Amino acid sequence: MKKIIATVFLLFCIIGAGLAQDQKFTSMDNMHFAKLIKKKSTQLVDVRSTREYEKSHIKGAINIPFNSKGFDRTIMELKKKKPIAVYCNGGKSSKAACKKLVQMGFKKIYELDKGFRKWEGAKEP
Repeated sequence: MKKIIATVFLLFCIIGAGLAQDQKFTSMDNMHFAKLIKKKSTQLVDVRSTREYEKSHIKGAINIPFNSKGFDRTIMELKKKKPIAVYCNGGKSSKAACKKLVQMGFKKIYELDKGFRKWEGAKEP
């Protein structure tokens, strides 16, 4: 019985450690994201389509559509050691983009939780 409990405990520890390593970016609510992007060192990236970006976007954001062929090449032009703030419409693409940024070696990655729709709905600038 002790061996079973020890094995189950070890399994949970391994799974937990793996999950903790998967996400090396921070999701932020509107208030904290707004404070972050006011800093001059923060690189603000809109990963929505060009059409969505042209319709409306957060001031100062550069548009690098996540589903575009040139995403990797364009992202690599940014500074890996500077904070990077990412957003999309609802949060799904920005989370996927952040996971990719982790793999590409970016260190300080922040994501707008629930995306631009929530930002715009809260009447943020």
